[in-house]
Order: sequence, then C-alpha cells, then structure tokens
Amino acid sequence: MLKKFLCACCLISLPLSLFSNDTAGTILPTGGVVFEKQDGIKMKTEALYIRPGQIEVNYLFKNTTDKDITTQIFFPLPDMPAVEEYLGDEAHDYHFKLWVNGKPKTYQTP
Repeated sequence: MLKKFLCACCLISLPLSLFSNDTAGTILPTGGVVFEKQDGIKMKTEALYIRPGQIEVNYLFKNTTDKDITTQIFFPLPDMPAVEEYLGDEAHDYHFKLWVNGKPKTYQTP
C-alpha cells in the first residue's frame, strides 16, 4: 500500500510544464481553428503568476531554425459574454505584450 501511495505522489509531482497551454494555428474564414505543429519553435519557459485581480503568464519561445518564423499563437481565455460586445476592445483588454530579441513588437489579434 505504501508503494502505491509513493508512486502516486511521484506521478503527481511531475512537472506540469509538459502540458503547455498555448498552440500555433490558423483561423478559418468560417470561424473555426486548425491547430498546427510548429517544429521550428520551442517553448523554453512558462511562468504563471496569480495575484488578486490579475493573472500574468510569461512565455519564452525559441526559434530553433536560422530563418524568421511568422505564425499565429492561440492562448486560452475566459468565456466572454456576448452582451459586452458593444463595449469594443475595452471590454476585453488583456494587456498582451510581445518582445522579439528583447525589443517590443506590435502584434495583431483577430
């Protein structure tokens, strides 16, 4: 019985970073999403900070090729009520920021 308990504890303590919560993909004209594997991009780190009224996630991706890669990355977001749509972008300002090689860059959201 003790062996089973210790085995369960070991399995629970495995790093959860094995299951990252971002992915590359394409948005279809019909509104669907096709997920894609990006062999040239590796997630090096993912740091999650949870504070009262704020959730912050910092990712560090590495391009493992010698060429620039442009792709769309999808992140899970909370449900957004349709009633707030009239507020425009201000209703869902998630304060995303992007840096490439230490320099801030602009990005586009659908």
